[in-house]
Amino acid sequence: MPITLKLYGNLKRFAPTKTEIASLDIEPGIAIRALLAQLGVPDENVWMCAVNDSVVNDATILREGDVLEVFEPVGGG
Repeated sequence: MPITLKLYGNLKRFAPTKTEIASLDIEPGIAIRALLAQLGVPDENVWMCAVNDSVVNDATILREGDVLEVFEPVGGG
């Protein structure tokens, strides 16, 4: 099932293509949390997730054609 994955900042290193935007073929019924675990993304590296421009939690089930965006915590000073 195809989706578009957008990993921002340092998270892009976990993408199969090592780029910010990647097309993925995922198993139907997978939750964001499980997909990120498969990619090796540590929980503490995820601040927020959005699907199709709406903020969601990591238990959200992905559907065909979704655009998943994953943001890392932002620091500054």
